[in-house]
Amino acid sequence: MNWDAAFSGMATITATSTGLCGTTSADLSVTVSPSAGPTVFTTGATTLCQDAPDETYTATATNSTSIVYSVLPVTAGVINPTTGVMNWNAAFSGSATITATSTGLCGTTSADLLVTVNPSTGPTIFTVGATTLCQDAPDETYTATATNSTSITYSVLPVTAGVINATTGVMNWDAAFSGIATITATSTGLCGTTSEDLLVTVYISTGTTIFISGTTPLCQDAPDETYTATATNSTSITYSVLPVTAGVINSSTGVMNWDADFSGTATITATSTGPCGTTSADMVVNVTPTPIAAATGNSPVCEGSSITLTAQTVVGGLYSWTGPNGYSSFDQNPEILSASITDAGTYTLSVSVNGCSSVPSPVTIVVTNCAGSDLGVVKTADNYFPLIGHTIVFTIIATNYGPSDATGVAITEILENGYTYVSSTTTVGTYSASSGVWTIGTMISGASETLRITAVVNSAGTYVNTATIGGNEPDGNLANNVSTIEPEPRDFFIPEGFSPNGDGTNDLFVIRGILYYPDNNMVIFNRWGNKVFEASPYQNTWDGKTTMGISVGGDELPVGTYFYLLDLDDGSEVIKGTIYLNR
Repeated sequence: MNWDAAFSGMATITATSTGLCGTTSADLSVTVSPSAGPTVFTTGATTLCQDAPDETYTATATNSTSIVYSVLPVTAGVINPTTGVMNWNAAFSGSATITATSTGLCGTTSADLLVTVNPSTGPTIFTVGATTLCQDAPDETYTATATNSTSITYSVLPVTAGVINATTGVMNWDAAFSGIATITATSTGLCGTTSEDLLVTVYISTGTTIFISGTTPLCQDAPDETYTATATNSTSITYSVLPVTAGVINSSTGVMNWDADFSGTATITATSTGPCGTTSADMVVNVTPTPIAAATGNSPVCEGSSITLTAQTVVGGLYSWTGPNGYSSFDQNPEILSASITDAGTYTLSVSVNGCSSVPSPVTIVVTNCAGSDLGVVKTADNYFPLIGHTIVFTIIATNYGPSDATGVAITEILENGYTYVSSTTTVGTYSASSGVWTIGTMISGASETLRITAVVNSAGTYVNTATIGGNEPDGNLANNVSTIEPEPRDFFIPEGFSPNGDGTNDLFVIRGILYYPDNNMVIFNRWGNKVFEASPYQNTWDGKTTMGISVGGDELPVGTYFYLLDLDDGSEVIKGTIYLNR
């Protein structure tokens, strides 16, 4: 039997037998079953996201009696072999193969369905970008990442913060913006979107430092003074003072404790610090030195003679005298004509400069009824605060207040060991430096004579100096026969060099005693005669840098010898010298 390829169903095979004696036949029924057809998927998604809900996969095949479903790899999940319902594993991503196998009476066929499971988009995480900035900061790049993302876009709120590039994350901050801004990164993938916010604080720049309290003109040894400054957006303000000899300032409170010996110009500096920068301001304070009142008089005075009160000259000083019987005068050297006994007593001098008053200086005036000659001596100095190593000039005035002439007049004037004799001049007579005696001789009534002695002030010794006058005739008033003064020498030293190299030693050119001369002027030249530094007054602040004009290579001066002119403005000659600058 050659079966027809297309036939299926019931067929009858008949066998007919023929013999000599007749014919017989028989039928055989044959069932031809059809072949199982190709398996074909009819339902089921081929692209899914990770952890997708159950998905039903259905296939069909002609002449099949059953279809069974399976999945590979087994990590993809579990499929119902009968219904084709696929329960995907939440952790699985990648490619999976669903296989449908169809079975019929005549054979088996199968088909594979390739399913792509895309991974979920991961959480968005910022990896680059500052979270604290200063106002008008340069462009800042913000970068984020997210697993399985295909793109990330950036945005910013509020819109007043500036403009951000949605693709690159480059943020152009608005110059006027300050406060808190939110940068948002949004990550998009095949399976979902995630986002992340980054808070950015934009601080305002520190404002200008401004002093709001603190006195600028002060008197020497003034009580503590509080200096206060303010600056917008600052978190702290610290205070400092120069020169350091001015005293000590509390860096936090600004309370300045002035050094009792300091006078001149000081600079209070307030430095304000904030999240975005530092600003500072200087307040210049003029500390007026306490004036010195040195009252003298021509005591004793005979009745009918004049009382002369004398005050040492103080530049810019205002003088105030008070005395017996309600006496007052604002003259520097007042005179009381035709003195009487009631004019005797203590006269007190006060001197003020720029509102700063001296310690009162008293002088006692004796008025006597003179019957004979009355010799008196008054000793003064051209400087009661001389510099050690410099000269001082003593003036000794001898006077015969009368009413009679005097003979054999002599004054003992011995220089103490705090001085070295240089020279002397007299209006009459002779002075012996070895014996210390000024021999005057005869003095008529009312006459005055003068001796001037020039001496060098030594660095050690006794500085009290006394002049004593005497004569042949009885002196009815011995109260004015002795005159004593005691200058107070001051140390003054100009070094030959310094080394401004920042090691904390000799970094400044320090002239010892310069603060005694608040009106000084210092000029420094290089070897070509060019001015490189000038200060008026100089307060020991030169650090080896030029303050004049433009300097090639910076303001630090090279190693070498420099020349200076120093005018103390006290009537003395200008001091000239050299300085060696060594680094």
